[in-house]
Amino acid sequence: MRFTKELLSLLNNFKKQIVDSDNLRENIIKKSRVILKDSKKAIFLLNDFQFKKSRELILSNFELIKKIYDSHDRAVLAHIGALSESIQEFSESYILYNVLCDIFKRDDYIEVDLLNIINFEDYLKGLCDVSGELVRISVKLSIKDRVDEIVEIEEIVKKIYYHLLQFTNYSGSLRNKIDSVKWNLSKIQEVIFKYKMR
Repeated sequence: MRFTKELLSLLNNFKKQIVDSDNLRENIIKKSRVILKDSKKAIFLLNDFQFKKSRELILSNFELIKKIYDSHDRAVLAHIGALSESIQEFSESYILYNVLCDIFKRDDYIEVDLLNIINFEDYLKGLCDVSGELVRISVKLSIKDRVDEIVEIEEIVKKIYYHLLQFTNYSGSLRNKIDSVKWNLSKIQEVIFKYKMR
């Protein structure tokens, strides 16, 4: 009976650990939903050139991300898919904001130490998604006859794609995301071509 008592005690201990783990996971998922929602809002605002509101959302999200990573073991966080997805969306909003600051000659960049906090693969996936937003922004700029800025966008996306091609061992979803940058580059070039053919 001694072993059975030890076994039951161990199972009770496991049950507590599982409950604690589930509670932690649910808490992180709730926070991840906030980051995801606010990052999508920031991107939407940037598509409408509303930098101030977008900046506020991005900085608020960064503080929440920092709290999550400061409070929890990275090994545990690495297995929460909702957090990874929200980090990708956050990275996209952060990168898009700063790229647009370059294009529109703004000096209100967001400077945060992101790479020491988040997973590099989530950052790269967010970076790849920026090219799709830049296609949409290029279309808006062409309507406003701002072709010089579209050409600048094309140059930035070319440089990003060239550097992403240096990652020779990528596969799976990261490979698909990197391939999407090439497709988005061709869409930006198409916007320029159509503008010049008017």
